[in-house]
Amino acid sequence: QGVLVGSASKSYAMTGWRCGWILAPAVVASGCNAVQSHSTSHATSITQHAVLAALTGPQDCVDEMREEYRSRRDGLLSWMERDKRFDVSSPAGAFYVFPNVSRLLSLDGPRTSADLALALLNEAHVAVTPGEAFDAPGFLRISYAASMDQLREAWARIQRFLA
Repeated sequence: QGVLVGSASKSYAMTGWRCGWILAPAVVASGCNAVQSHSTSHATSITQHAVLAALTGPQDCVDEMREEYRSRRDGLLSWMERDKRFDVSSPAGAFYVFPNVSRLLSLDGPRTSADLALALLNEAHVAVTPGEAFDAPGFLRISYAASMDQLREAWARIQRFLA
């Protein structure tokens, strides 16, 4: 016996569609349904049909997207690993890196990762999410769900901001 939880969000680039599923024994699925029904509403019929088409259609795109995300991740990681102010590990899932940026924080500059994220947005025009949003002060969440050209430009802007 086991429980399998899935979602179309990342595998099929349907992040805003909020459609997932669970395969589980009836008693487990029933309990999950009771909790879910009080926290979210239902997926629209359009979403359900789109996800069904994604699941039952050709799957080549999944492998292509996985390889593209791997390339973007590896590029972003290599840039960060060369800058010792960033302490970063390879992510295990999704399309975000979560570097420790504590070395960039100081009394005369951004004091928190929230301050740093706001400064990057306002001054470098790069959007990142502060670690405080995940109960992880001193970290930034940076998405690599953008083109390689956009990631290169964002990294160049971050480097100019930090210079």
